[in-house]
Amino acid sequence: MLLTLLPLAGFAEDLDMSRFTALNINYGAIALPNVNVAAGTPTYTVNEDYEVSTVYYEDEALTISHPVADLPTQGSGQYWLKITGKGTYSGQNYPLSFWIIGTSISTATIADVYTINSVTYTGTAFEPKPTVTFNNGIEDITLQEGVHFTYSYESNKNVGTAKIIVNGKGNYSGVAEKTFTIVKADFAPAMVTNAPTAIDGLEYDGTSQVLVEDGTVNVPADNDGVKFKYSFNGTDWYFANDAELKKIDAGSYPMTWKVSGGTNYNDYTPASGNAITGAISKAMLIARAQDITTYYGKNLTATTDVQIVYEDFQGNTLSNTEVNAIFDGTTYKAPVPSFDSKIGSTQPYNADTYTDGIKLTGGNAKNYEVINVNATLIINPAKLRLTLMQDKTAAYGTDASKENSWQLKITDLYDDTSNPNGALKLEYQSGATEYTQVTDQTKVNVSSMNSEQC
Repeated sequence: MLLTLLPLAGFAEDLDMSRFTALNINYGAIALPNVNVAAGTPTYTVNEDYEVSTVYYEDEALTISHPVADLPTQGSGQYWLKITGKGTYSGQNYPLSFWIIGTSISTATIADVYTINSVTYTGTAFEPKPTVTFNNGIEDITLQEGVHFTYSYESNKNVGTAKIIVNGKGNYSGVAEKTFTIVKADFAPAMVTNAPTAIDGLEYDGTSQVLVEDGTVNVPADNDGVKFKYSFNGTDWYFANDAELKKIDAGSYPMTWKVSGGTNYNDYTPASGNAITGAISKAMLIARAQDITTYYGKNLTATTDVQIVYEDFQGNTLSNTEVNAIFDGTTYKAPVPSFDSKIGSTQPYNADTYTDGIKLTGGNAKNYEVINVNATLIINPAKLRLTLMQDKTAAYGTDASKENSWQLKITDLYDDTSNPNGALKLEYQSGATEYTQVTDQTKVNVSSMNSEQC
């Protein structure tokens, strides 16, 4: 026999609420959360064993209720549904909690900040106020600054990509971003307050020198990149202190200038009036030849024979400078610091004093204005030793002319070089009598030479 037990009247069974869960919903949702019941015994069937309230509650005691229509405007947090038992479980009410979770603002729309999303650099920061909307699945909701979001800027002053950063607040979390572009401004001619000029008074000194004095511009303080640039050929451009724009040698250096706009401005090239000429003048230099004293017939071959001393007014070390020494009809190069080339053959000068006998001319016209100071050449008579090579005996009445009878050795007392006879015309005599015929056994003394040079 089958025996069925029924609950006593007035004693309803309790629902096992540990098997009930309500799903969390996102902020802005328009429907109550679904309720799940875990499998187990007994089996609970909705609307037979229990029912779910069509409203939700602010408190676990289920005393403050809200209709579903209020749900999209409710803040994030914990809320409750009411589960009511039916049938065997009738008469019992149970709170079942769920959470409204803050929605990520990353899907929000930030209205166009500017009509074409780009602006031109002005020197001040761009701070547009964003309009933020969020679609909750039914409609776009305009979010409130300070309630639903805050915002900040990044890179919003200089040329480049600027950014508005929207941070969720309250029922919204996460970040949304909007970018806009800042483009370069044209450089206005009036921004040039002083045009560049050539530096005056530059003189060659063997070092690299800056040719121009930079001009000035009136731009916002953070525009260090706005500078003048210069070119010798209109193609290659350099700043004033670049090595390529500095020069060493004396000369004129025509150039043009323009303004490099740097980060925030377009380059500016004037239509006219931007030509300048840098210049380095030649340095003054004295080339002074030293006076020379020599004697007739001597070759000037020693390094000390001819010296040129350079007197640099600026006291700088000289290099690659040549002054020409004119001597004996030949031009000799005079390297710094002294003339050390050998002067050539026997001089065609007679013994005498020659003012400006050594003349200087020329010089390195590239970098120096050379003042040449000539030197005096003094040629003294030569000193020779004359020696009969041998005694001579002639028979009385024979021809004893010098050409046939005598040999004479001529010795240079300065360098001891022999020059027998040479080109000198010799006369000989005994006492006061000149002999052409020997009349008696007589010793012949050579006493003079018919030459003005000895």
